Amino acid sequence: MLFATIEGSSLFAIVSYMQTGNLYYLIFAGALIIYFFNLKPSKFKIEMDLKLTHEEQSAFNNTDETIK
Repeated sequence: MLFATIEGSSLFAIVSYMQTGNLYYLIFAGALIIYFFNLKPSKFKIEMDLKLTHEEQSAFNNTDETIK
């Protein structure tokens, strides 16, 4: 739901810029797009959210091992 809200707002800002030519809408859309890419998951964020133990972290970082 959060991703759809951000995407919809940025698309609305882009369309508003195209209709009015006001540069503030384009800046707002750019800020939302940067925020959108900031939300992407990373290995560090996954480890922190799952609160993995040291053994689980080493298994997570080893691509050949399966986590049980």
